[in-house]
This record gives sequence, structure tokens and C-alpha cells, in this order.
Amino acid sequence: SVSTTNDNEELAATVTKLKRVLAKEYTSFFNPMVDSWYAPDVTFTDPMTSLSGVDSYRNNVDMLAGRTLMGKILFDGAGINLHSVTGGQIILADETTNTVRVEDIVTRWTLRLTAKVLPWSPEAVFSGVSVYNIAVGGKEGLSITGQTDY
Repeated sequence: SVSTTNDNEELAATVTKLKRVLAKEYTSFFNPMVDSWYAPDVTFTDPMTSLSGVDSYRNNVDMLAGRTLMGKILFDGAGINLHSVTGGQIILADETTNTVRVEDIVTRWTLRLTAKVLPWSPEAVFSGVSVYNIAVGGKEGLSITGQTDY
């Protein structure tokens, strides 16, 4: 997106708002998930899963949180502790056209859940990093186009 100083300040304010939305989504275990910040064809990738689309993304989170039938059968007591939300700097992508892009936003978190399906109901604890790819545009002025968990 071609930018001026005013545009960059507005974009920086939108990045700050998106980071607040992500923080709220984590602390509520994505209930609600704020669809307007996600591209319709958003991708999600982690070591076990690869999904595409807002509905698939939401269904995966709802399953982990025990909000779907499958999730209620498999998991109990799920929760996420958010440790940090960083990144999102505005970078000059092309000096000749004065085009900017938004650097990836990175969250650090710990997920806890109990596997009800096993007789001894072990608690699983995963610490991870999510890298959010951000595009200028979309309903909110910025759009999450992908999330990769490590």
C-alpha cells in the first residue's frame, strides 16, 4: 500500500488494535473469534494440522476448547496462557513507490488441556509460538492471511 506519514500513523494504530484483538482472543480461548480481522482464505499450519478458511480455523479452535461434540469427547479443561504479542512493525517495502508492508506478528503462549479419551486423563502442556502473516487491506484495514504454530 502506498503511504504517507499520516497513513503510516493510522496503520500503526490499526496494528496496535489488531494486537489487542489477538490478546483478547487468546485470553478468551477465541470465544469469540473476531472474523473481521481474518482473510476469508486464512491458512493455519502447525506440526499436526493444515487448514484453510475462517470456518475451518474456528472449528479447530472450538474443538480444542471443547466447544464441539468431538472436542467434548476428547478434551477437558483447555486454556491458553498468553505470554507476549510482538512484531507488526511497518516496513518500507519499495522506496520508489513508497509502498509499505506490515511485519509478522508473533505470539508466545502455553496451551493446557486434559485428554479425556485416555483412562488416566493426562494433562498435556504445549508451549508454542504463533507467527501471524499480515496483509494491508481487508475489513479492518489489516487482515490475518496465515498463522503458523511452532
